[in-house]
Amino acid sequence: MVGSNARNTMKMILDLILIVDSHEKNSRGYKNIMLASRRVGRVVEKTSGREALEFLEELKLTQGKLPDMVFVSTSLPDMQCWDFLDTYQKNFGELRDNSIVMLTATSDVKNLIKSAVHPEVQDFLIHPIMDSEVERVMNDFAYHQRYQIHTIQRQAG
Repeated sequence: MVGSNARNTMKMILDLILIVDSHEKNSRGYKNIMLASRRVGRVVEKTSGREALEFLEELKLTQGKLPDMVFVSTSLPDMQCWDFLDTYQKNFGELRDNSIVMLTATSDVKNLIKSAVHPEVQDFLIHPIMDSEVERVMNDFAYHQRYQIHTIQRQAG
């Protein structure tokens, strides 16, 4: 297994990250952290679940893929975050090769447990969210994606 120092020296680039959060100040903060990391090419912000689902549908139709990562607030203005995740799983299941991170302002045990067992959720961040936490989940995802690609290439060759 690769040690953490080797993990940090790898060039990990994510093409696209989607942030779904109605609090624009939070969303802008996450976006700034992500872009400052120089590990992501583009960050798109949506303020509601419906906007995000429409954006994902457009990506599916025009590019045949989804964002590498989706950061979703547990408090969306137009739908429950769990309804968003269920719709996401139903509508985009064949394209899922990404990571979903839940964002919350509370340490509600019910949400923590539900996210831990939800098949789409890879991580759960609680406000106040530190820069290092956002960078950690991005690095973890990029590292695991790179590891999977390397493993597939080794098995094929």
